[in-house]
Amino acid sequence: MIPLAAVQLLGAAWLLAGLLTWILVMVMPAGLPDPRPDQQYQASGAAMAPGSQTPVVRARQVIISGTGGTVTGLFVYAGTPGPGNPPVDSITRSATDPFGNAVKPDFTAYGVGGAYAQLTDGALNFQGTSGQATPAQIFTLDTAGFLDFLSGQVTGGDVQAELTLQSRQASGVSKSQVLINADQIGGLFNIPVAPPTGPIAAPASYTQTWGNDVDRAINSILTTIHNTGIW
Repeated sequence: MIPLAAVQLLGAAWLLAGLLTWILVMVMPAGLPDPRPDQQYQASGAAMAPGSQTPVVRARQVIISGTGGTVTGLFVYAGTPGPGNPPVDSITRSATDPFGNAVKPDFTAYGVGGAYAQLTDGALNFQGTSGQATPAQIFTLDTAGFLDFLSGQVTGGDVQAELTLQSRQASGVSKSQVLINADQIGGLFNIPVAPPTGPIAAPASYTQTWGNDVDRAINSILTTIHNTGIW
């Protein structure tokens, strides 16, 4: 026979185990907490595999950082990345991509034959070919009410054309301004005349300061050169 003391001890142990189970069920949460929205599974529609070859990355934040002298940034390639295959788009402060290909700093989209469009230091640069001496630019000089357009230079001896827009306060002359700096201002002014006598040659150069009345200034120039046809 089992002694009465042993039976009582087993009964007390069973009651204690039941009490502990009730406490765990009623007080402690069951299982893991519900996943956050960014942790929930969402089908991407594409085959996904773990590791560096995963074709889809979902994230709320992407932080790219590194010590000085290291290549850091975002690089997009057409084909297999590697030496001799520079990126088609890049966001970086480095002078090269991770494979040693030369890149432009900041936000840059690359075209064919050395062409690129680059957003850097508050300016937009446009390069037509790899041999172009200086890129075309749109910039503000970090000045409010100021916008400048430069054509760029084909060669070092080339002369740029420039168009500057200034608001009234930025101009400093109490009037908003459009400044044109070019060897020649070309184009067509269609002048209705009856009967037309044909175009005539324009002077080699002409300097005119225009105020608010642009129409009157243009008419003054045309009158000076006696244009009665289409210039």
